[in-house]
Amino acid sequence: MDWVKTPGSAGTTSPVIDMALLSRHSMGDDAVVRDVLSLFLDQSARVLRAIWDAPTGPARRDAAHLLVGSAMAVGAVQVAEAARRLEAVALQGEAVAMDAIAALHAAVAEARAVVAGLIEGGPSGGL
Repeated sequence: MDWVKTPGSAGTTSPVIDMALLSRHSMGDDAVVRDVLSLFLDQSARVLRAIWDAPTGPARRDAAHLLVGSAMAVGAVQVAEAARRLEAVALQGEAVAMDAIAALHAAVAEARAVVAGLIEGGPSGGL
């Protein structure tokens, strides 16, 4: 599996973007890849804000569900998994939801940094 990786804890690496999945979703077209990545940057910021601002557990759950699809479209598997965790616990109380939101926020921040690098052709790689 082709991954764009970033340093993890204890010197390990962790997958951030599954490039093979992204390529399959874009049919290998670099212009489509850039468009999809740009959409992820925009949507992930909006959805994360909606999750933080959500007045109820069901609203958080619904917003997290949107992020699952967006993340999978670009191969941001860790973001999708964190969003699924939030979906699962969104109705279990504020403290549990806040822990899941914090984990999701961290995963989104990491993915957004890698995606921006891919778009700009920076140190994380380029298209």
